[in-house]
Amino acid sequence: MKLSTHLVFDGRCEAAFKLYERCLGGKALHATLIIGNNTLMGVDALPEKYERPKGFHVLLGTEDPGEAERIYQALAENGTVQMPLQA
Repeated sequence: MKLSTHLVFDGRCEAAFKLYERCLGGKALHATLIIGNNTLMGVDALPEKYERPKGFHVLLGTEDPGEAERIYQALAENGTVQMPLQA
């Protein structure tokens, strides 16, 4: 089985995926970012249908501590850190 994650945004899907593409080194096409064997998808909801996401987290793992630090810092820039980088 292969799991694909689908995210819903409030009109900022394109900007989010440009950031993810830069930080994670993937390729984005129509709000689908392929990272190795993983897929992250996103879409902008209609303004009257958008609800701020609740109750989920996306966990990223890498064996390379330097790569983990690089990704963490890139995603934390202008973001809200809820948990510090951990081993």
